[in-house]
Order: sequence, then structure tokens, then C-alpha cells
Amino acid sequence: MCELGAIVSSPRCPCLGRLLVDDVRGVGGLAIHSESLGQIELYNLPDLQQLTIVAPSLHQLKVQDCFAPVARQPVASISAPHLLQLAWIDDYDQNSVNLGEMAHLQRLVLQQFIVYGKDYIASHNRNCALLLRRFECLHNLVITLHCPPDIANKKYFMEDITRVPDVKLLGLGITACGHSFGASLFHVLRMCTAIRRLNLGLIVAPEHEAETVCPSGCICDQPSSWKTRELLLNCLEKVEIFDLKGSEHEISVVDRLFSWAPVLKRMTVNFHYSVTENKAEELCQVLLTFSRPEICMICRMPNMSEKVLYA
Repeated sequence: MCELGAIVSSPRCPCLGRLLVDDVRGVGGLAIHSESLGQIELYNLPDLQQLTIVAPSLHQLKVQDCFAPVARQPVASISAPHLLQLAWIDDYDQNSVNLGEMAHLQRLVLQQFIVYGKDYIASHNRNCALLLRRFECLHNLVITLHCPPDIANKKYFMEDITRVPDVKLLGLGITACGHSFGASLFHVLRMCTAIRRLNLGLIVAPEHEAETVCPSGCICDQPSSWKTRELLLNCLEKVEIFDLKGSEHEISVVDRLFSWAPVLKRMTVNFHYSVTENKAEELCQVLLTFSRPEICMICRMPNMSEKVLYA
């Protein structure tokens, strides 16, 4: 029986343009050699230990939750010199994952970075930070910051991110679980001062749909200097926020975003589906107090209607 890699490679599929492999067991090694493939998506390959891709025409690659947990480290060799978009939502080890030359890469999507955790999380975050440092300049970077519900007696890991590529569009997902995320956001933005657009997604995991409030004295607001320190995002013209619920932590961050972006032209706020119409109206008026006359503020209500407001 032929291996999967041999079946989808050029000798058997010389005209194959797109390959999607999802939830397949028994694939320990996958070697793809294709002159025609332009897009490869690999999801949920729980037995995968080694990946090889040689695809000179490839422009989009996504690898998510593929490498076997029992493997000591992921082993991958990617040769795709014309790659434009890379989503590596999986383990990364610079000693065993060779991504080759990607001089034309424009968009990078990474696995989540754990903001607070135990010591064993450090290696996961360190590898994520190493992948960030691998690229000097990108058009679009997407990364998620995850704060677990219980952060008591856990370490703050944001300092492991020491450099971010020079990007124009930053997509930042935040899983806050009721905690403050201002310090984490500030840490990333102070390394991305040339961004022109910011998409901020406030992610609510299904198991945390119920409104949670962090306990008194919670460490999530530390370091608190983000509330007072200056940050000049002199190129930031557009901000879009998704799934705003209107918590005190969220409103504090939006307030600071207005002050950090002196040339901001448009702020778009998409409310979470659980926000009532009356609550959304109230939040629009609160947000308007942070705005300036030259800024167009667009509020997308839960019923999908849209309000355009100026201070």
C-alpha cells in the first residue's frame, strides 16, 4: 500500500493544486514532493512524527495540531521558497523544524502564547517566541495570548517575547477568562509601533461563557504601568475589536488604545452576541467619551445594525 505522501506527490498527482488532510490516524511520516501544489492544510494528525514538504509552487501552508504528543520534538523540513502565508499552530523547535528560506512570506499565524503558567509552560512559550524572532518583516501577524482562569501562584511569561517582526497589520486574539489583559497587550504593542491596523479579538471559550470576575488582589493587572506609560503608535489608523462584552478590563484597554493612537481614523467595535441592545447603546456612549472629533467610531450591534458616531 502506498504512503499518503507518495499518493499526493507529483508522480501520481501532477496537477494537484490543493491538499487538505484532516483527522487521519496512522500517519507517522508524511513526505510530499509536488511541483503543482499551491495550498496545503494539515489538521489533527495525532501520530505524525516527521513532515517533509518540497513544493516550489506552494503559497499557503497550514499545520495545526499535527505532531504526535509522544514525540520528543517535532521533526519537519519545509522547502517552499515562494510561500506567502504560513500558519504554524503546532509545536516548534528550531533544532528540528527547518522552515527553509521564506523570503516572500507576508502572513504568519502562530499557536497561542500562554501568559501565565507553571514552569513546564516555559519551553512552549520560548519556542513560540523563537519563531516570532525568525522573521524580520511581515505584512500580517496573527497571534493569540491565552490567560488561564486560575493564575494564582503562576509565572508571568510575557517577558519571553523580546522581539516581534515589523508588521503593518496585527491580529491579536485575547483569551482573558475575566482577567485584565492590558499589560500583555501593552507588551506586544510597544514592539509593534509601526502597525497601521490592529484587529483585536476578545475570545470567549465555550467553557467560560459565563461572566467571570477575577478575585480581589489578582495579579493579572501587573505590571500596572500600562495604565500610565506613554506609547506612540504613530501609524495606527484603524482598530477593529471583536466580541466586546463591556467589562471594566475591556473598557480600560479601549480607553488606552484611543490615547496610544494619535492618528487614529476609525475605531470599529463589534459587540458580543450576549450583549443586550440597551447595554450596547450605553457602551457606545461610554466609548464615545474616549474618542476625538476626527475619529469615525462604528459600533456593530448584536442585531447586526450599525451605528456611525463622532465625538
